[in-house]
Amino acid sequence: MQKLSVLSQQSVDHLRVVCKSGVDILDYDFDDLKSEFSLFEVESKIDFDPDVELINPDGQTQETNNDLKNCSLIKIALPELKDIDATDERLWVTLALRDYKSYSMNRWPYQPNVENATHRVNHWFASTVRNRMRDNAIGRLWWYQRLSHRISPENYDEILKNLFFNSDYRSSMLERNTSSAITEVVSTILEITEKHAERGIHYNRQSFRDFMQKINLLAGRSRLAALNSEQLNDVLEKLYIEAYSSS
Repeated sequence: MQKLSVLSQQSVDHLRVVCKSGVDILDYDFDDLKSEFSLFEVESKIDFDPDVELINPDGQTQETNNDLKNCSLIKIALPELKDIDATDERLWVTLALRDYKSYSMNRWPYQPNVENATHRVNHWFASTVRNRMRDNAIGRLWWYQRLSHRISPENYDEILKNLFFNSDYRSSMLERNTSSAITEVVSTILEITEKHAERGIHYNRQSFRDFMQKINLLAGRSRLAALNSEQLNDVLEKLYIEAYSSS
């Protein structure tokens, strides 16, 4: 175990500009990248186990991309990481470019129909909540396992599997500050989804998106965090039924 050194925020900001200019930052190994663009590192207080390696994907499907296994591995690599430190963009940019560059490139290979700079910025930088939780190659793994533990440490594995069963389902929940910032909301959404699936009402992309939009509208005029679990379940289940009934 060692204290992790990370790129300075100034270096991260400069590198983002370089990337957006069209330079492919992945053409350089980390030391050459630092030298070429005058980047520098600073020591953090984060404990990191450099011996923990992430598993490269065997394919692009959920069954073969090894995301579930890597969620557990990133927790081992960063055993004492606190939520506040996990909001630091420098951490995820550094890990994606240095310690886990090989994994990141294999998990998020360049797509010909996506602009190179856009692809790199999305998966190697993490300036917003959405970037950290949904897009950054490494940050997303840590935040998914963290959210699952916060919801229910006892049912961590099952919750994590539910989060990963469908990427659109997961993104619809976690890309919105409304839900990702309130653990109880995500937990309730998972419970409602599972409950109605057992009744034969299975996931539907458009219906679920409508459901999430209704939650966002409600959150704009109400404090969901002020509701107890029973009240929250009652309110959200009515929205769920409404969204699925109208499809």
